[in-house]
Amino acid sequence: MLFAALIAATISAPSTVAVSRCNNYVTTSLEDKVRGFDRRPPSAKDRNDRYAALQGITASANEEADILHAVCSDDDYVPIAAQLSAVEAWTQLLEADLNQANYDDKCKAAAQPVARAFVAHAWLLLVKADPEQTGRYPSIQNVLPKAKTRAAALGLTLPTPADTSAYWLTQQQQAADEAIKTCGQ
Repeated sequence: MLFAALIAATISAPSTVAVSRCNNYVTTSLEDKVRGFDRRPPSAKDRNDRYAALQGITASANEEADILHAVCSDDDYVPIAAQLSAVEAWTQLLEADLNQANYDDKCKAAAQPVARAFVAHAWLLLVKADPEQTGRYPSIQNVLPKAKTRAAALGLTLPTPADTSAYWLTQQQQAADEAIKTCGQ
């Protein structure tokens, strides 16, 4: 009888469960999607769809960062923000690959400069997330070698973290724009 009374009291009592939004559940899901795309490169006919999917992941990562920044303490937010930066950097690297392949098909002179601009953007995101490259963020540590490898393959010299800036990224983007302009001539 006592057991039945406890169950009845438990069922009828209001239930409150405190769930924190300050976790990396969404971020890890986004990271898993990027990892899947990295493992399975698209066919030539699927490049545009892949590009759109990567853009969607970047938009979701930015939205998640905005939400978490508004509701989380710095202690909770900073490591998740680093993971989100790694996700976005990884999408930039995959977009570099897609753009290089697309420009190889239609304008070889622009392929490397365009890819370099994407890799530069990825590098800037990684450096901003962990400027001292402390290694404390596993997601950043996972993407750093990918950025370095792609940069080396493209002949892009990555600046030291102290010398990495939006200005440097802009220079890479301007070089890509100039190379694209020569395609129509």
